[in-house]
Amino acid sequence: MSHISSLFRYQRRSILRLGIVIAVFGLMFYFAMVQGGFVSWFIFYAFLPVMLYIIFLAVYPLRWIEASRVVENGQIFAGDTLRTQLILKKRLLIPFFLVTAREDTEYGEGAVFHASSSGLSVWLGRKASFSCSIADMKRGKYALSSIKLKIEDPFGFYRKTVNLPCSSDILVYPKMQPINLSEGQAGNNTFRFSANDADLSQFNGVRAYQPSDRLSWLDWKSTAKINQLVTKQYEPEGEPRASVVYISDEACSQNIFERSISYTASLVKTLLQKDYTVQLTCSRTKKALILHRKNLKELTEAYRILAELTKEDALKSSDFPISIRKKTTAFAVSTDSKIFEQLTTGARSSRQVQTLFYVTDDPEKEGMAHYLSPFFSLYLVAGDDFRQILKAGN
Repeated sequence: MSHISSLFRYQRRSILRLGIVIAVFGLMFYFAMVQGGFVSWFIFYAFLPVMLYIIFLAVYPLRWIEASRVVENGQIFAGDTLRTQLILKKRLLIPFFLVTAREDTEYGEGAVFHASSSGLSVWLGRKASFSCSIADMKRGKYALSSIKLKIEDPFGFYRKTVNLPCSSDILVYPKMQPINLSEGQAGNNTFRFSANDADLSQFNGVRAYQPSDRLSWLDWKSTAKINQLVTKQYEPEGEPRASVVYISDEACSQNIFERSISYTASLVKTLLQKDYTVQLTCSRTKKALILHRKNLKELTEAYRILAELTKEDALKSSDFPISIRKKTTAFAVSTDSKIFEQLTTGARSSRQVQTLFYVTDDPEKEGMAHYLSPFFSLYLVAGDDFRQILKAGN
């Protein structure tokens, strides 16, 4: 409704401005008729082309101009600058003066950003290209729906603005920072296994048969469909495995929520760089992801889920899946202190090391020591520098 009302206000201002220009032109004609001198008629005829252009600009449907957008960034992370190339095409070879184009900055769920403008003094050809940027993008999914185009007469007496439809979906991934993941923060729970083994309980799809595969792994149903030997693929045990679970509290501030998402993404990236196979669980509506370091498709899917994650969709303490696999290093990132009791109890009962990163603005550590045990470690992420975190109990 606010967008529609602002459009009506702009139309009224545009009509009023055109009426004033026509009134001034009429007074110039009246003055030339009454005065009858050379100077008065010279001024009238000198302004006549400008007046004709203003009338043409007022009646010309700018929506005839076709708009397209090219996003120059590959992947966009929170805090980055979105750079786009706006390409406009007009049907008639009529010059436009003082042309300015920029992104419509109202999109998404009420999100407002400040976009730079790009302009031309004279647009002569059919096609014109404009560079635009939007600084300090926030994490999330955005639908860029239109391009704001403004055209004026050569002297700036009259301007016309239109929003040209041009749809693009933009994903802004969480911002990631370096994490100093020490052996203590990892719980001293790094496991290595034989490269020839696999966890037969973790089915991970099918692939083409290789001579080194076991015959018992052949998937005969898929083989019959494509008339080619296909084998089942399991999660390899030749790599250390880690489980990362994200738990959110709906009552936390937006700043803490964004920091916790960023820390989760940074933790996953750090573990992958350390050659872990990571299982990420963060959403109530999406299944857990198995991430491998060299699989960019899996990593992009994890970034997408974290980019679109909201407080409502994030896992809650009541949904917390405690890992009971002895050969998995278990991590949790949370903004909810209610998870302390549940996690330390589960760690004691399963006798599996659990490490929790609690994201908060309050660095006080009193009252947390009684949760700690040889199987449970608690760290406080109380600032935006992820290399400076506090260990509870010290």
